[in-house]
Amino acid sequence: MITGKNIPTRIKTFTTNESGNITVEFVILLPVFLLTCVLIAATCLYFSTLSDVQQLASDMTRLSLTYVDRNFAEDAVCNSLKADILPHLINELHLLSQSRVIDITCQSGTGVESFAVAVRYDMSGTLPHRLGALAGFSISSLAGSAEMLL
Repeated sequence: MITGKNIPTRIKTFTTNESGNITVEFVILLPVFLLTCVLIAATCLYFSTLSDVQQLASDMTRLSLTYVDRNFAEDAVCNSLKADILPHLINELHLLSQSRVIDITCQSGTGVESFAVAVRYDMSGTLPHRLGALAGFSISSLAGSAEMLL
């Protein structure tokens, strides 16, 4: 039974008792720590995939010289890159899948002789996209481009 004399003693005991503090701190900090880890993992995967997309665009631009030197039309060069070069390059880039390549555009430069290739890549449904959505950001597509002076 609690009496008037015991109340100040019980309040003092309650305010100075530290048992359970670690558990409370752990429960408060664990979600923040996990969200930070997910955010770091998603960002790393996004940047790695972006690097591969940029590498694909760069390699396709470099290999387009084979077709440009033979005076292929711009559309023919782009179609040849998609049909002949893309399957071989995509196998070397482990984070990319050929079915997720949205678009490859080719463009001949005006004035200065140049040739450029741009690649757009679909990220929706991938692990980085899902982790990013969990952490509060979402990037559904990535783009890379490269230009070569002739």
